[in-house]
Amino acid sequence: MRVVRAERWHQVRGGYSAEADRRCSVCGSAQVGTSGEVVLDARTGQRYRVVRCHACDYDLLEPLGLVLSAAS
Repeated sequence: MRVVRAERWHQVRGGYSAEADRRCSVCGSAQVGTSGEVVLDARTGQRYRVVRCHACDYDLLEPLGLVLSAAS
C-alpha cells in the first residue's frame, strides 16, 4: 500500500448513489475505472482507491468508504 498526500491529487466527484454518478474532477468524464490499488493518506488515515479516467488519463482518488457504502 502506498502512502499519499490526498490534497495533491484530483478526486472522483459523485459516486454517492450509483456507479453512473462517478465523474472525473479534471475533465468531467464519466469514463472512470478502478485499478484496484488502495492508498493511504498518512495525515488523515483515510484510505482511497486509485481510479483512472479513460478520457484524460489522470489517476484520481476515490474515498474507499464511499465506494463500499455505494455498493451496499
